[in-house]
Amino acid sequence: MFITEPSPARQYFDKGLLAPVDLSHVNWIMTANYASRLPDPLRSRFDIVELTAPGSEYFDTILANLFRGLAADWGVPVITLPTIDADIEHILRRRFVR
Repeated sequence: MFITEPSPARQYFDKGLLAPVDLSHVNWIMTANYASRLPDPLRSRFDIVELTAPGSEYFDTILANLFRGLAADWGVPVITLPTIDADIEHILRRRFVR
């Protein structure tokens, strides 16, 4: 039984809560590496949206955002983080494109 269907979703018994819950207003998001490998009954219940990997033109932005995130997590200014050696950055950039 799929709780994505309206009827069972309204009457779903949650084993953790030990009570019936109404899941009919829940939006489900699922991920899969290959949508084609999902069984047809499951695929028919979802709108499949395929995302592509970001292009090489986004490398600098993603790297900068990673540094900003690290700095925020550690509570320090970005400028205090160590810089990446040019050779290492080149390797990261090449692997990112793959």
